Amino acid sequence: AEYSFKPLPDQTAATVRQGYAAAAAWADELFGRLLDKLEALDLHEDTLVLLVGDHGFSLGEHMAWCKRSQYEFVSNAPLALRWPGRIQANVTIEEPVSLMDIYPTLTELAGVSAPSGLAGTSHSARFLAGSDDRPNAIFTAQVACFTGDQRAVCDINQPFEQVGFTVRERARRYTEWRASIDGGTSVDWAAEPLSVEFYNLADDALETENVAGATAVQDYQLRLKTILRGGFATCARFSDGPACDAEEHCRWVDNAADLGA
Repeated sequence: AEYSFKPLPDQTAATVRQGYAAAAAWADELFGRLLDKLEALDLHEDTLVLLVGDHGFSLGEHMAWCKRSQYEFVSNAPLALRWPGRIQANVTIEEPVSLMDIYPTLTELAGVSAPSGLAGTSHSARFLAGSDDRPNAIFTAQVACFTGDQRAVCDINQPFEQVGFTVRERARRYTEWRASIDGGTSVDWAAEPLSVEFYNLADDALETENVAGATAVQDYQLRLKTILRGGFATCARFSDGPACDAEEHCRWVDNAADLGA
């Protein structure tokens, strides 16, 4: 099936939004019951609780629906940690954290040795201190097909026409759309991207203005382009050459990249 970027009938859109709100409210209720039970059993101070979603959800923004796009509504998932006496309450960490970082973070918080070669980076010190002063960048990838001249996200059973590669910092998002080599997720990094997107999230949280190429952001764009290539195109841990498999490389984040302001 294809998820085209086009409006839905008003009643259908209202039903989808109602269902999403109901699901979120019910999840909130169940999470509250879990926390209440831990306190009733006097286990709350000895239990680290993680609340996380695997992706966000579009409810008509950019005429997109459901979970498949490169926009912030989809790639930004909820993440909350609770551990009374250890993790400060009511603290928001603004720096982005990858879902790949969850396992190494939890193992370090629990004092358990993580397996060697584990993808991701522990952020236990950040959560314990309630501080987010260390810059961080995360990567996402999304495949796309086309219906006429409209980009649509496609099922895994369809040949992919383009792959969008994104690097996200606290206040900026940079994306390159590249042609699929063989209908899969491999692309030629020696070729120029088909299109690029750059959003200044501090001023444009809804990502309504693509400022890629603008003079005011050219330094930031060049730096994020370099970081993006380091995360996806280097292929040092998997293969050599210009063709990379995004499914493999989105599992690796190069935290040694220069993430200066």
